[in-house]
Amino acid sequence: MVAVLGTGTMGDAMARNIAAAGLGVRAWNRNRAAAEPLAAVGAAVCDTPAEACRGADVVLTALANEMVVADVMDQAREGLGGYTVWVQTCTVSPDGSRRLAEQATWTAAASTASTSRARARR
Repeated sequence: MVAVLGTGTMGDAMARNIAAAGLGVRAWNRNRAAAEPLAAVGAAVCDTPAEACRGADVVLTALANEMVVADVMDQAREGLGGYTVWVQTCTVSPDGSRRLAEQATWTAAASTASTSRARARR
């Protein structure tokens, strides 16, 4: 199961491709209406980041900026499992990537980004 948090242009396209590959998708967006069209390709549209992340093996964030990513991942925390992989796709600075990787250590997710990696257990 893949949770896609943020279904703007990039998140929507990634969620559609993931669903087309036969993987389960749960989608969340701050504006639920932006995520609703993904139901047509089999995605479960969720009301909260935590709901979207519950039971997901991978969490993909496609959000506006580092601050939004950090806030949404805080909201997602209770839905994350002990070995959830977090794929962060928003453009952030190298320092921002390090901050998000640090956040992954206390949100119980393994973060993967071009400039940082972290592994944590819940």
